[in-house]
Amino acid sequence: MVEGMAKSCSERFPRRERLHLKREIDAVYSQGRKSFCFPYRVVYRITPAEGKDIGLAIAVVAPKRLYKRAVIRNAQKRRLRELYRTQASALRSIAQEKGVRIAIMFLCVSKEDVPQEKARKAIQHLLHDVQRAALNRQQS
Repeated sequence: MVEGMAKSCSERFPRRERLHLKREIDAVYSQGRKSFCFPYRVVYRITPAEGKDIGLAIAVVAPKRLYKRAVIRNAQKRRLRELYRTQASALRSIAQEKGVRIAIMFLCVSKEDVPQEKARKAIQHLLHDVQRAALNRQQS
C-alpha cells in the first residue's frame, strides 16, 4: 500500500464481517427489526454470542428490479459497503462490549442516484438506530 493510504484496524471490512449463510440471512429477514432512511432500508438482528461470533456481520442488497445492469448494482453495493466501513467502528465496539452478534442487511430502495453526502447521512442515521437498539438490549 502507498504510505498514508493504510486503513486503520477499526476501519477495515474483514471477511468475517460478511453475512453470507442462507440460514442467517433468512433469520435476519424473518426475526429482525427494520429501520428506514431514504434511500436505504436496514434489517438487523441482535443475538447473544460467544467466542468468534461476537461482532458484526453485514450483507448488502441492490435488487435487480431497481438496477437492471450488473455494473450499476455492483457500484451501488460497493458504495454502500464503503459508507458502512467508514462509520462502523462505534457499532463494533458496542457489540464487543455487550458480547452480542449484530447481523445487518442493507437494502437499496431507490432507483434514483443520491448525492454522496445524503447517502452518508442516511447510513449514519441507520447505524445510530442499530446502536441504540444494541445499547438498550438487556443481556441474557
